[in-house]
Amino acid sequence: MDGPSVDDSAMSFGYSADYDSDECLSCPSCLIDLSVRVLSQRKQHIRRCSQPPPDLDGMFGCKVCPSKFKSYAGLRQHMKRSHPSEFNEQDLQLMVEMAPSSKSRWSNAEQKLLARLELNLPSDLMQKEINMRLAVLHPGRSVDSIKKQRLSQTYKSTLSALSNSRAFQTIIENEPLSPQSGTPSTTASRRSVCPSSPRIVLERIDSIAPWNRNVSPVRLEESLSPLIKNEKICVFLRNALGSCTSEIREIVNAALTSTSFEALDTLISSTMLNLTTNHIKPKSKRNPKSKWNKKQISKVKINIKKKGNRAVRRASTFSKYQQLFNKNPAQLAHAILDDKEVSTEAFPSMDAIEKEYQDLFSNCPVYHNSPLHPPEKTIDLDYPIASRETEINLRRLKQSAAGLDGITREVLRNMDLTDLTCLLNIVFGLCKTPSFLRHNRTVLIPKKGDLTLVSNWRPITISSLFSRLLHKILASRLADNIKLHHAQRGFTPGDGVMTSYTILDTIIKEHRLKGNPLYVLSIDLTKAFDKVHPLAIKEALVSKGVDTHTLNYIMSTYENVDTVLECHGNKSAPIKVCRGVRQGDTDSPILFNITIDDLVNGIDSSDGVKLGSIEIGCLLFADDIVLLSNSEYGMNEHLRTLEAFLQKTHMEINPLKCRALQLTRVPGSKRLVVNTAHLFQISGKSIPSLKVQEQFKYLGQNFSKYGMLAPSAANLESMLDRLKRAALRPWQKLFIFNRFLVPRIMHCNQSSNITAGKLDYMDRVIRKFIKATLHLPKTTPTAFLYAKIRDGGLSIPCLRHQIGVIYRRRLQCISLRGDPDFNAVFNTATFKKLLQKLDMICQNIQSSRNAIARHWALKLHESALGNGLKYSSSSSSSWILNPPPFWSGKDYIRAIQLRIGLLPTGGAPYINPVAAECRYPTCAGRRETLSHILQWCPVTHYQRIERHDRASKDLIEHLKSTGLDVHDAPRINTRDNRYIPDIIVIDKSSRKANIIETTIVWEHKDSLLEAACIKKEKYNIPEVLESIKQKYNLLELPAVLPFVVGARGGWAPCNDTIWKLYKLPKYLQRTIICNVLRYGSSIHRYFMAHVWRKRRKN
Repeated sequence: MDGPSVDDSAMSFGYSADYDSDECLSCPSCLIDLSVRVLSQRKQHIRRCSQPPPDLDGMFGCKVCPSKFKSYAGLRQHMKRSHPSEFNEQDLQLMVEMAPSSKSRWSNAEQKLLARLELNLPSDLMQKEINMRLAVLHPGRSVDSIKKQRLSQTYKSTLSALSNSRAFQTIIENEPLSPQSGTPSTTASRRSVCPSSPRIVLERIDSIAPWNRNVSPVRLEESLSPLIKNEKICVFLRNALGSCTSEIREIVNAALTSTSFEALDTLISSTMLNLTTNHIKPKSKRNPKSKWNKKQISKVKINIKKKGNRAVRRASTFSKYQQLFNKNPAQLAHAILDDKEVSTEAFPSMDAIEKEYQDLFSNCPVYHNSPLHPPEKTIDLDYPIASRETEINLRRLKQSAAGLDGITREVLRNMDLTDLTCLLNIVFGLCKTPSFLRHNRTVLIPKKGDLTLVSNWRPITISSLFSRLLHKILASRLADNIKLHHAQRGFTPGDGVMTSYTILDTIIKEHRLKGNPLYVLSIDLTKAFDKVHPLAIKEALVSKGVDTHTLNYIMSTYENVDTVLECHGNKSAPIKVCRGVRQGDTDSPILFNITIDDLVNGIDSSDGVKLGSIEIGCLLFADDIVLLSNSEYGMNEHLRTLEAFLQKTHMEINPLKCRALQLTRVPGSKRLVVNTAHLFQISGKSIPSLKVQEQFKYLGQNFSKYGMLAPSAANLESMLDRLKRAALRPWQKLFIFNRFLVPRIMHCNQSSNITAGKLDYMDRVIRKFIKATLHLPKTTPTAFLYAKIRDGGLSIPCLRHQIGVIYRRRLQCISLRGDPDFNAVFNTATFKKLLQKLDMICQNIQSSRNAIARHWALKLHESALGNGLKYSSSSSSSWILNPPPFWSGKDYIRAIQLRIGLLPTGGAPYINPVAAECRYPTCAGRRETLSHILQWCPVTHYQRIERHDRASKDLIEHLKSTGLDVHDAPRINTRDNRYIPDIIVIDKSSRKANIIETTIVWEHKDSLLEAACIKKEKYNIPEVLESIKQKYNLLELPAVLPFVVGARGGWAPCNDTIWKLYKLPKYLQRTIICNVLRYGSSIHRYFMAHVWRKRRKN
């Protein structure tokens, strides 16, 4: 089919139909000289020239806005940037006008389509008749073009491959449907067996027989028990019988001899209940005097009397935010960051929840088994569970909520390892789930969106920790022995998230670079985990060759199972669960991957995209599916395979949430245009296609026609602004920033479009937010924000120093794992350009996180304000993220300012650049600095004594509670002087004593160590030590232990000796530090009230 005629092209640009191209020596559109070209070349140029003619003034005007340009190239750039939708429509119109002719080159997709159409024709037709029928079925090509293509060697090889492959044999396009199920009578499984293997249909999986079971019948009769039919497990239990305790020995004997499963079930359930009751320990109150956990903060009581409407509204909002922060900080954080309404009562009714999940869990559709093919080999996983295996998996078992049986991780860890191993083997050997493991509870976790809708809550099923331990062992065995397709990167070792979105980003950019057409389809499965049919799991396990014993046990965990729904403190009646893998169970991820692996193997990668020498048909991360193809035909093949899989497994998709990115090449150029037509359908519904300025989200990253989009700094600014204006305490804002916003920033910024300038700008925005939240001046050292808390900082991440290092490190680790798709990405020009950009971003930056932390710590300790913060520690600085509940927001802010030494004084550089002297009469000549106010000024003398006494009192009270003989400030007389040590601690049993001398000093350089040496030298006098020995009747001279605390929260290393000697708790350390900081703030406030107010009056 030829392009538009000369006359049509001229008419489209406003010329008359009698335009004579024979006499034209220049193009009327682009004004190129055509005098040196022959007549045919002139006609071809005029016909294909898409450039419109200039206006009368010689300018090219924009049809959307009044802008004009001197060249057509300038107009195109303007349209591309300012009017992308209209620019894309022009290219679409040009693509329609310049349709490819019948003489254009055949693509691989067209060859496959023609071969598929030919194989569907009757085999007794003549060659001429075949060509004519194919021309009717393939209207884009003429009879001569089809005839010539059928004679080519490439087409013959394609036809031969399709005719011999099992993929073509199982195509269900024209096959009749089963009258009972409404599904094809055969399923499309392309790679379950090799093409040369004969197609052998085995019996149904309901009565499937094991393969490769070489066990002697005589030996089975001697060793097997009536209930446990596994010989290996029976032998293991008999050998371990002598090492078990009496309770477990009774269960083992019953399992080996009893014929009643009900009696054994009752015995196991009662024994586990007794173990749970005996091993549960009462929760110890680690710190009864000060409740430091943010979840234990009492409800806020606000007096809103005599306040205006605005104050009443703000007080009400503050109270609501505090209640939600204590109950569910994640929900509050997402509401603030996403600019949604904060509601403490947003949850669906229990009736709606029961109705929704009753239909979802209990209504199990009829499953129609498909013919099975014998696996290549049988995987025997029915060997006994060893004690070492139990120990390893128990250590890896995370601390999580207990099921309805009340078994916790501590209960399992306190059990004898042999007893626990025997119980696991008994349950595994019975191939039937005991009654106490069949009852679960399902907790609904809120997602994004309207929380009054049940669909916006994620069900997490919490089963017994005993079954989770057993399933973790079986999941490890399955993962080690079953090889899944490499396209599935969810729930697998390695960085699957970055691998998947890096491959997709590289594919889009490589196709744009080379001008190759690309079709990307993002699939949204509706409740994929909750709708998996148990028989689909069974069929997948059989196809992988799992032995019958393990298969029977796994399927028994889906029989007679019920769950209790829990939402916002409300509980439902038990609901029967007939389908779905339990989200929260340890074997659910591997079972879901095995089930969906049939889909991955069924997708023909030759219909996908080619990246180097690798063909990629799809990308999977759990239930997030992306289909890839370079032709419309290939994508329809993928959709046909997907639809057959969904019909077989009874899964569903939501076509309205799916998105199709269709990049089509403009004929005669390498330019790609976004095709906005709805080309694809699934389940009879059209899949929406992306428009020019639209985007879709995949694994937390936004994608468009240009690939992965760069993170938006404006979005970060808006989120920080909402967080700054939220009715929260300052430390709560820091908590939400570190816990919820920083992960978003770190994930979104690890993009191929990130630049050093954008990272610097984001760092400035974050620093501005932190300083505004904590009321810090502009002179605050940057290192104070970026240094770790243990080094004296605030642990705010520096994006410029971390993003590039982390991103490059993750890519290097992925490349070492040997993923074939990523290896193809690694050799592309797009990826090499990305590595060069990361090298430039990471230039002159430390190569690891620890090196970055040491860099900021050194920079802070070398500064004038932070040189004393090197004596900070994690325990003494934990109040930054978790302050005492009795602190107000002002107390917290002043403590932060005191830590860095930026409380306002006359000598502060941001208040008075000239060094100001203290105006108190006795302080003449001394600079009014914060250290002078807190340590030397006579105005604050008595307040400093109170601070010192409070630190000593906290230590004395705890030492007395341990039963030691403690003396507070005793008087020790010698010949020449009188000494008053702060604390003398005497051990009554050994008659040994220690002198603890408390001091609070200002941190600078080595001031804490110097103060410790001074205190030690003061009391390390033989005469003083002898007097103490005689006064308290000691067996030996006492030792001097200095107790040095920094006025800014520092902690001297010598204090650890006292804590280890008397086994003092860490919360006492935090209590003393917080009291010192609070007293330091009150000392500063007292000085400002007595000195600065008088200064203002004068």
